[in-house]
Amino acid sequence: YKTHYKDIFELQACIAAKVMDRFSVREVADQRVVTPNLEAYAHYIRGIEMVLKTNRPDERMKAVPEFQKSISLDSSFIGPWAGIVHQYCYYYFNRGSGSSLSLEMITPYMNYIEDHFPDTWERKLVQGTYVYWALRDYDKGLVLFLEVLKEAPKDAGTHSMVAAIYRRKLDLGKAFYHASIALKLYPAAPVFWNEMVPLLDLNGDYENATKAASTQYQLNENLFSNLYRMHSIQRTLEQLPEHVKMKKGNVYLSDSFLEKRDLSGLLTFLDSIRPDSSFTLGHKIYYQAMAQHLLKQDKEARQSAARAVRAEGLGLFEKAGMFALLGNEKGFVELAYDHPGANLSQDLAAQFSDQSALIRFYALSRNYAKADEMLKQVNRNFPQAGGYGWLNSSDFDRIKNEYPPFMETISQLKQPPRIMDAQLIKM
Repeated sequence: YKTHYKDIFELQACIAAKVMDRFSVREVADQRVVTPNLEAYAHYIRGIEMVLKTNRPDERMKAVPEFQKSISLDSSFIGPWAGIVHQYCYYYFNRGSGSSLSLEMITPYMNYIEDHFPDTWERKLVQGTYVYWALRDYDKGLVLFLEVLKEAPKDAGTHSMVAAIYRRKLDLGKAFYHASIALKLYPAAPVFWNEMVPLLDLNGDYENATKAASTQYQLNENLFSNLYRMHSIQRTLEQLPEHVKMKKGNVYLSDSFLEKRDLSGLLTFLDSIRPDSSFTLGHKIYYQAMAQHLLKQDKEARQSAARAVRAEGLGLFEKAGMFALLGNEKGFVELAYDHPGANLSQDLAAQFSDQSALIRFYALSRNYAKADEMLKQVNRNFPQAGGYGWLNSSDFDRIKNEYPPFMETISQLKQPPRIMDAQLIKM
């Protein structure tokens, strides 16, 4: 594109118009650029690219230095100020009050925006971000975000956060509406696909949840956790891309034995390998305990579980399972209910997840009547949720075989509403 220009952003608009005309694009996100400093804008864009690429808090925090450089070049540019608040709040939301980031570190940026950008929708967006992610007030955050969308209806990030709040409230229809808008505006942003996956999963639409997770993985190969989980709950691990299998290594191979219910093969495999940094001694003992439990070697399973909870390198989910085998409900609750600062009275999705974890505890600890009662209760309390894929895991094999009423309860689970639009996944 050759032309003489005085304003780089005017040139950008001209190029965009020609591209839209050439490819018959009729809708794009609004890009409000409010800095004449090209270098400041470049640092801001680098930061935004980092944010849109991943949902990992530590990776997203790498955008903060870019936003700070942008501010040092043009402090009158609101974008990077808002970007810093956004990432600090996101980090706090995921890491909790025990992290190295405190709310006091966010305050100076909030104050600056309040003082210097009082009449902008971005200020309201920052307020909404703070009360949602930092204070965990979903209701107030939702009100502020919806006000932002009246002024900035094509702000994809706001649509995605509105979708997340509606998902947490299990208002799946509204959640899908806003998540789809975010993806139509930015279909190549992995972070927006990351919101779509748990939404489809909660709805019980595993086919499209897997497609969404696959799209996220194709856009960023480091983001394969969603894809792995969706294949795991459908017992289709063999269909995973080879790159993901290799990354998961011995965890994938162990899960594959469990998926096939080849428990003797799993124990033989575990005896043949040595722990390393990606498959620790804790992992090895965890899988041994699960295999022994399913083989009804209960004494050996409890012994292994007691060793596993003391081992290094085991995740919270696995350790919670070991406490379940030991019948230690207190230890299980301390691990499985680890939602740092979460306001569970507003977060129905977290309540659903916590109660499903408790069903797992009762199933593994062989309190079958209690597990059955809890499953019925979850079905009554969350009729709009269809995400029961966790019942496919091997954790529930013994209760299914040994307590027939549990299978009857499973057959009576309410079916998901199937509101999701499969056409979206074809974008």
